[in-house]
Amino acid sequence: MQTSLASQLPSIAKLCERYGVAQLELFGSAAGPDFKSEGSDFDFLV
Repeated sequence: MQTSLASQLPSIAKLCERYGVAQLELFGSAAGPDFKSEGSDFDFLV
């Protein structure tokens, strides 16, 4: 997992709890070694 995302996990968990998200998945380049912080984004499946 990307460090920039890992540091946001507590905030993401609070949002999931607030909006009743039962499962959140990360996919795309951020889920693997191809992530480029300059031009990539985070893709989530709720």
